[in-house]
Amino acid sequence: MYLLHGGTLEHAQQIAGHASPKTTKLYDRPADTVTVDEIERIVI
Repeated sequence: MYLLHGGTLEHAQQIAGHASPKTTKLYDRPADTVTVDEIERIVI
């Protein structure tokens, strides 16, 4: 979410404590966001 809202990869790397920006980029999965509509489809 940080990167989606304008955060930089370099700052995300520092926040996460990663030694390499490549590691931080592995965790950058903007396509994995879930919408409220998707949650509302869950039937218990």
